[in-house]
Amino acid sequence: MDAIQKNLLVYDRMPVDLVIVDHGESEGNLLDSLTETGSVEDAATMPATGSVTSATDGRTPDLESRDLSVLGGRHKSQYRLTQKGRLQSQAAGEFIRRNIGQFDFHFCSEYVRTMESAAYLGLEEAMWTTDFYIREPDFGKFDGFSRPDTPKLLPEGERHNPNFDLLSYQAPGAESISNTCVRVDQFLQKIASHCSGMRVIVLCHPSISFTFRLLLERTLRREYEAEFLQLNSTPHSCNILHYSRKDPHTGVVHAHLKWMRSVNPLIPSAACLWQEIIPPSFTNAALLAIVEKIPQCIDNTPEEIEEFHRAHQIPPRTPNLIPPPSWVEKNTLEYDNMPVDLVIVRHGESEGNLCKKSFLTGNGNSLYSLFASRHTSEYRLTEKGRLQSRAAGRYIKEHLGTFDFYFSSEYIRTLESAYELELPGACWTTDFYVRSGFRDKATRTPQEVDPTGDETLGHSCLRVDQFLQKLTRHCSGMRVIVVCHHGISYTLRLLLERTMRPEFIAAVKNPSNPIGNGHILHYTRRDPVTHMIHRHVNWMRSIDPLTCREPPPWESITRPTWTNEQLWERIGPIKQLVDNDPEEIAAYVAEHPQLANKT
Repeated sequence: MDAIQKNLLVYDRMPVDLVIVDHGESEGNLLDSLTETGSVEDAATMPATGSVTSATDGRTPDLESRDLSVLGGRHKSQYRLTQKGRLQSQAAGEFIRRNIGQFDFHFCSEYVRTMESAAYLGLEEAMWTTDFYIREPDFGKFDGFSRPDTPKLLPEGERHNPNFDLLSYQAPGAESISNTCVRVDQFLQKIASHCSGMRVIVLCHPSISFTFRLLLERTLRREYEAEFLQLNSTPHSCNILHYSRKDPHTGVVHAHLKWMRSVNPLIPSAACLWQEIIPPSFTNAALLAIVEKIPQCIDNTPEEIEEFHRAHQIPPRTPNLIPPPSWVEKNTLEYDNMPVDLVIVRHGESEGNLCKKSFLTGNGNSLYSLFASRHTSEYRLTEKGRLQSRAAGRYIKEHLGTFDFYFSSEYIRTLESAYELELPGACWTTDFYVRSGFRDKATRTPQEVDPTGDETLGHSCLRVDQFLQKLTRHCSGMRVIVVCHHGISYTLRLLLERTMRPEFIAAVKNPSNPIGNGHILHYTRRDPVTHMIHRHVNWMRSIDPLTCREPPPWESITRPTWTNEQLWERIGPIKQLVDNDPEEIAAYVAEHPQLANKT
């Protein structure tokens, strides 16, 4: 099958060559290795290993009685390289000088071990700039612990709970991988803006290198998790990732980073082959192939489905999918404007939704036990959910037409919903920025994992905002459809309509205007009266495809702005609970005479 590579969420105007280098072995890495091999009892002391010559002043530190507990009192940003780490950095520098050459821009994390690695690369005329966006992820309460200790620090049973999500889990005070992606994405946007067509080297951390891979290659969630866990079980060795826009065979420079190679500088001949980057996209049939790998655990009864058919007249799905047309790859320019039409569709009823409804009627325990060992990302649609998605697809085909770009969350229930829409010629691209995230308490089942490590609404907004910014840059003037989740639909509303917090909370809890399964939100820049295209998305309509036979009226989006008087009207109803003493204010005014005439 000739898959259509219509992947627009790639970075335009990137450097011609982007080289990403991991730092060499650090004191923290050595502590991990010694602990794993049992060479250090309780990681408290380290036996003598000989002398290490400092690269700065030639002195030899005395390691005869060194106590590794000193690492516990030092922030991880201050970890030095070991002698092995310095040798690894020198080997990486030798490979780069021989096989890649010089660079226009040199970036490194502001952590000491990355700066030391950068120095030991020995690149001629290098002028390094530190950037805190590419620092190591913050691990919160796990900072400073060696790798073997961290599983013991997770709450009982949490690491093996099926609802544990490596991408979004946040330990107290820590940063999730999802949040790390947001700042690394900001760094990539910065070098796209300022380093286009140039050669750039980045010295960072192994976990940040994998985040670069996730963003540049658009790795799917499960593949990323497997590689990330493997990363945490393998030693560090100054690995080099080389991305290029230049075709290694013809020398032609393409619009995007299209080739990469991964190099171990200690064994350079073993891994220097270029690989073409093909970010995943999916036809309807390809979506179904992914979905059907997940067995259906629970579903509606035949009587419920028969009644649902009678009530809503959902047509049977067509057996043959229309093959996608032979599109020509679009040249995407950077625009300030949004797509002309943005259609957001919530997935149909899933096994999780059905289970939650059963809990409310007191019958949930028996259903939940059927799929309690499955992560939420693998929930299938129920038969009712498939019918709801087909109803949404029927409405879209009758009233909205076709689209230029098709996006879906990478969760199974959204992929299955996208397939059941039956949109002719669709070529779907998954995006982890629109995966399930924010959930209010009402959307949880009692058996679900404690929300301590969950993503907040604020963090959901950060990644959804990144998705909207990419649409702004790459889809201006086009028509876009997104299949996502309940919480993400509300997050999109919050960002697109600039809803205030009280109104947002009221909208989420309003039973008369829910975003139900299969619900459609249609945003447009086209004036529904004059048909003129405006710069911003200024109109929207909310559509229940099961009850709407004709499109509902458009609603004008009025984003809040405030005069001073209106601000006070907002503030006034909030009762003041504490304030300064009058004597304290009098003394303060006396100390600052310019305040005497302020009321």
